[in-house]
Amino acid sequence: RSACGIPLSQPEKDTRNCTHPIASQFSQPKDARHTPAPCSTPRPGVENECQKCEAMFDTTSPVTDAAAPPAKVINPTLDQYKYSGESLRCCQLPLGPLGGGCIAVSGDGGLRQWQMVNETNHVGHVPDSFWGIKAEVGGVSHSRVLQSSALYDNSSFVAPFAVTDHIVPPGSIDLLKKLPGVPEIEITAKYPTVEVDYPNSGLPVDVHMTAWNPCIPLDENNSGIPVIVFQFSVTNP
Repeated sequence: RSACGIPLSQPEKDTRNCTHPIASQFSQPKDARHTPAPCSTPRPGVENECQKCEAMFDTTSPVTDAAAPPAKVINPTLDQYKYSGESLRCCQLPLGPLGGGCIAVSGDGGLRQWQMVNETNHVGHVPDSFWGIKAEVGGVSHSRVLQSSALYDNSSFVAPFAVTDHIVPPGSIDLLKKLPGVPEIEITAKYPTVEVDYPNSGLPVDVHMTAWNPCIPLDENNSGIPVIVFQFSVTNP
């Protein structure tokens, strides 16, 4: 049905009275335009029900074929459950207890989507919540925030409808303007476990993080323990 309630599959009901551009796909050639006119079944007190369509859709421009979608990004290590580069732009991996909210490990290595105490907030973020490391070799100190700004520029990225996973919290942007981060992130996702590596970090040590939450089949009590465990292993090569 169109927005004004005229069944589009029945041209005998005169879909020409509807300005909904989709109507042309059912009753007329796709390049045909509709002229606003009173609907065959207007509501009481409404002179032209099709004005409802006018308010919802752009009917001033010609109907044209949709633009070609952007090229699909193929993750070459998908079979290993490993993500890196562009495949991390919208990567959010929520961890948390059964029925108890979540905190997501993001594709930049940070923590996002803080959704707890019955509050749904898909862009929730707690500023200054981050992991960092300092290592000293030969009297030279090396410090890094274990977070990457490599994908913070979304100017050329077109997100699918209703997707907000790519939105970078202002707190994360400010953080990596003040403190040095790592150039890239690699994530291996096997729910309820997330593994994060930091290649080419510029650190004299190798760092690996494993995060997980209790998730035991048929055991809702222990699966509902409100905890997320973050384990770090640091290796001196």
